[in-house]
Amino acid sequence: MQGIRTMSQMNMNRGLVLLILLSVKILAMHGATDSLEFRLKEYVSKSNPRIGVAVICGDLTYGVNEKDSFPMLSVYKLPIALALADARAQAGGSLNYEVEVDGKSLERDTWSPMLEKYGEERALIPVPELLAYSLQMSDNNASDILLREAGGPRKVAQWLNEKGIHGVAVECSEADMHEDPARCYDNFSTPLDMARLIETLLLAPQDEPVALIRNLMENCSTGRNRLSAPLLPLGYTVGHKTGTGFNLPDGRQMAINDVGYVKRPDGSHYVIAVFVADSYEDDEATEKIIADISAIVQSGLDAQRQNH
Repeated sequence: MQGIRTMSQMNMNRGLVLLILLSVKILAMHGATDSLEFRLKEYVSKSNPRIGVAVICGDLTYGVNEKDSFPMLSVYKLPIALALADARAQAGGSLNYEVEVDGKSLERDTWSPMLEKYGEERALIPVPELLAYSLQMSDNNASDILLREAGGPRKVAQWLNEKGIHGVAVECSEADMHEDPARCYDNFSTPLDMARLIETLLLAPQDEPVALIRNLMENCSTGRNRLSAPLLPLGYTVGHKTGTGFNLPDGRQMAINDVGYVKRPDGSHYVIAVFVADSYEDDEATEKIIADISAIVQSGLDAQRQNH
């Protein structure tokens, strides 16, 4: 009987040890997450601009001011591209077709690198080239051409609603915003809904049109001092879309944004959306805010993975 009781006690002790180890592991995981969220909230609270952050990493979704609305600016070119890609995929087509464009009808007084090549004559322009201008160089003329191909703002808004993305609003074109800068606020997003858009509609689909968009985003030429600044030296891949506003009459920068996904060398990923509005800092200092947040998220999530 004494031997039986001893064996039972040993099993109980072993079970207790396993329970303690499991509890320590769970606490460590929560500690890493709490630490990351604490660091983000502390950083945002000490910053002058209005900042929104959302991160999706596997089953983990969290943020700071992630449900507040921010002007997207050129970030809105991403949902336009995705709406067009999805429409083509649903119709059994691809993005490998051409659009006829009259160069003389293109807006001159706007950011548009494509004017150098297509600013004078009528031409057939491949859609992948227009997407490259829009997503990689943030070309405003290319974006408006793609918006028309996608059916216009109302069609893109309908598509977002059908996909369950209710916090991203596409209401007007680049031409509309150029005519009335106040309309920049009509194209808005919450950080959380933008992160959900990227996670569910950009990273999940495996079709060719969306793969093209991912490839273009991973070779984006704008905003190199933002999300990707602390990550590229670590061997991470960043697919992202930027948005940059202008100075308001009182000296504030309307908004500087960067949203996208980060792929680690082992193939895992996370999604991050950072919106910075109403900054009294110059553009360089405001971009550094995004880079700082990107570094905090990367280090926090990596710590969490090590404790898992």
